[in-house]
Amino acid sequence: MENQILQFLIPGIGLISGLIATYVSLQNRALLAEVRKELAELENKIFIRVNGTYVRSQECRLREETIHARMEAMVLDVSAKATAALLRDETVQARITKLVEDIGLRTISGLLREEIVLTKLSALAADARVRIQARQEALPREETAAGL
Repeated sequence: MENQILQFLIPGIGLISGLIATYVSLQNRALLAEVRKELAELENKIFIRVNGTYVRSQECRLREETIHARMEAMVLDVSAKATAALLRDETVQARITKLVEDIGLRTISGLLREEIVLTKLSALAADARVRIQARQEALPREETAAGL
């Protein structure tokens, strides 16, 4: 009798432990799936928050270019109106003419001064080259004279 009980008891224990292991495995899988789902939802919430808070760099460039274009258009419009009004005034015209002439004269005199300085520098450089060459030629003569 005890053999018969043991024959049923041992497979029964194995069957029960297998069922328990299967149940625990299914519970772990379900828990893991639930954690993955919550993680994905949290990730989506973070992306939505970040996308709502930060602007992409390309969008910033487009906005900046649009703002610059609008500002340039406004500046051109205001300057055109101001220029038209100012050019009607003869004193402003005279000042502009004098300023342009003064800038032109300053530029020409600056260029002349620069050319004079460059000419002097090139003359000094040529003179220095001649002196160096003369010294180099004189050194072998002095060495031979000192050796005799």
